[in-house]
This record gives sequence, structure tokens and C-alpha cells, in this order.
Amino acid sequence: MKKVTVSIWLICFLCGFAVVAAAACSPKQSKKEDIQALLAKPALTLEEQKTLATALFQEMVDADEDNLELFERNYKAVLEKCPDTTQAHTAVWRLSNLYSLAYDEPQHEKLIAILEPFLERTTESSVVSMKKYPEEMLVFSPLAKLHLSYTELGMFDKIAAYYDKVTAEGQTPGAYDCFDYADALDNSDRKDEAVRWFKEFLKISENEEGMEFMREIAQDR
Repeated sequence: MKKVTVSIWLICFLCGFAVVAAAACSPKQSKKEDIQALLAKPALTLEEQKTLATALFQEMVDADEDNLELFERNYKAVLEKCPDTTQAHTAVWRLSNLYSLAYDEPQHEKLIAILEPFLERTTESSVVSMKKYPEEMLVFSPLAKLHLSYTELGMFDKIAAYYDKVTAEGQTPGAYDCFDYADALDNSDRKDEAVRWFKEFLKISENEEGMEFMREIAQDR
């Protein structure tokens, strides 16, 4: 009888230990499985998008800060699978910084590949600025970052096309935008149009402070 009691106690002890061990290991494994299951779905509800985005961001919080491959993969996954969440706006900001600052040379092609689709589907944001020139200079602007990459790669026709659309919709560009438009036109061999917008820039920037150098460039052009 005593042997049976000891055996039952031992089994209970070992089983209890196994349950504790499983409880300690399963949440992390379960979370990975949940992430993979959501990533495999062709489309996610808003709640599923939020769940996945939260899990992917948490995975990055727990990761080695030098694991650039994981950060890039997770930010891209948030952008692609969770586009309706605010985390997607944070992801485009952070991934843009990663491509701009984490490598020896900025990854302009990769920047364009994430910024173009983001701006095509996004018109408002509480996280980033949808203007090229935010009122606060330190606020991240996907549009400004995209146009910088276009400039670095000599894709001035893309910048000109953006302003072609803006002006065709009846919007009046501000001083900085007028200058950018004229510069893009000039570099796209649309000289006559460039002259018109440089003149427009000179007119609307006449009483603006801090634009003396840009005004000299516009006059020379």
C-alpha cells in the first residue's frame, strides 16, 4: 500500500512539473503559432489586424536590437497585413528610418517600394503627417521622404507628376511646393513650365523670411 501511495505521489509530482513546464513554454510557442496563422490568412478583419500588429510589435520589443532582418520583416508584415491599423502608420515611419539610417547607404528603392503604396491608400493619419511640409519640422512625412528618394535617384518626373495632379485638382501649392514643382519640371526638360512655377514661387515668397537662397536659385533658373 505504501509503495502504491509513493508511486501515485511521484506521478502527481512529475505530472505537475510537466504542467508547469508546459505552461512556462507554451505561451511563447502559442504566440508564434498565432502569428503564423494570421499571416497565412488571405484577408484579416480589423480586429485580427490589430491582434497581429500588436503581436508583431511585441516580438520586436523582445528582440535583439541588431536583428535588422526581423525588424524589416515584421514592419513589412504590419504594412501588408494590417493596413487599417494605426500600427501600420508607425511601421512605415520606423521602417523608413531603418532604410534611411541603418545601412551604409540609404535604401532608396526599398523606401519607394513601401512609401508609394502607403500613400496611395492613406489620406489621413494621427501618427505621421500627410503633408510634404508639416508645420512641425520633426514630424515624419512619408511624402517628403518619398520625394527625397525620387530626387536621390533622379526620378524628377515622378515629383512633377505628383504636382501635375495637385494643380489639376485646383489646389494651390505653397511656396516650398512651388519651388519643388519648378525644380522637378526643370530637371524633367519641361523648361517653359518650370519658368512659370519659378515665377510663381518668387511672387508668393516675396515677403517670406528664410527663403533668400531659394529665391536666388529661382531667379537664376
